[in-house]
Amino acid sequence: MLKRKKMNGLIILSIMIILQFAMGSYSFSAAVKEDREMQLEEAINESIANNSLLKSLDYVIQSKQIQLRERQDSSKQISSKQESFIEGGKAKYFLPFDAKIQLEIAKLDKEEQENNVALMTTNAYLDALYLQQAIQVLESGVKRAEEQVKIAKLNYKVGTITKVDVLSSEVQLEMVKSELEQVRNNLEMKKMQLNQVMNRPPLNPLTIVNEEIEVKANLNEEELTKGLAYSPSLKKLDLELQSIDKLLEVTKRYSPENTYAYQSVYSSKLVKQSMLEETKSKVEVGIRSQQIKINSLFEKVQVMQQQVEKVEETYRIMLEQYKAGMISYQDLANTDQLWKQTSLDELQAKLDYNRALYEYGYMIGNK
Repeated sequence: MLKRKKMNGLIILSIMIILQFAMGSYSFSAAVKEDREMQLEEAINESIANNSLLKSLDYVIQSKQIQLRERQDSSKQISSKQESFIEGGKAKYFLPFDAKIQLEIAKLDKEEQENNVALMTTNAYLDALYLQQAIQVLESGVKRAEEQVKIAKLNYKVGTITKVDVLSSEVQLEMVKSELEQVRNNLEMKKMQLNQVMNRPPLNPLTIVNEEIEVKANLNEEELTKGLAYSPSLKKLDLELQSIDKLLEVTKRYSPENTYAYQSVYSSKLVKQSMLEETKSKVEVGIRSQQIKINSLFEKVQVMQQQVEKVEETYRIMLEQYKAGMISYQDLANTDQLWKQTSLDELQAKLDYNRALYEYGYMIGNK
């Protein structure tokens, strides 16, 4: 079962917090942090346990283990006379070694698939979490719209605004309510998708703990080395090279270097080395690109947080002006809409940032 670990040094992925987005203020809870970590852990473990491809890979690993034992037993029974021929030498020295390599590759295939399933589950979880937080943003918007309708009716009574302004405020309230209902429906659909990823029956829904993820970034060059050392694709190519080297060693015992048998194996080694270098370059570029992406998103989150604070402050000032009849309803409504959209954009930026953090963690083995 895949275990998740803290991100050492580079990413402090602390997941804390019940988000209370009432009028832009947050409160944080360590207890909810533990709930979320446990729940996401549970979701990932359940997804892995129920994944059909992973189950089939378990059978592949079992068959490779049987193959290794059989080849080890067979190699012990090969006589010195049989060993004097190239096929006998391969059976004695190469095939057991290659079977061991194939077993390790099968285990790496399973690890890669576990990572894919874990990321798929995490992404579905984060999407649902975003929608749940978006609901709180829109619920705050509904409260503001209701307040605006009340103020509009009072101002209409004293003659500072027209009936059109009252109707406009009522229309705006219905629009926000409709948007809220749509997001609620989207959340239910996303929860169903998450259950589908986990192969969990629809009658047993997963509850999304509502909280935010702390935003921090601390990336360094050491993580590149760590990522290259962890990469399952590089490990598999390295194992394949070891197998070819062993075959080359065995072939050389029976065939000179200028023979076709030797040159054929040697050329396959060169091809595999080239593939290894190319893959290493791709992995390095991927890690560096992800580092750049994370830092860029980190800056975006900070900018969005500042924008939300400024728009919120502007709205509060304009609300008082609207109560006093100093500005039109449309001016206030435009600022209200800007506050709502900026808040949703901030949530999206946090979602993108934390999604990138998780992806990066799996790139370098911090799961």
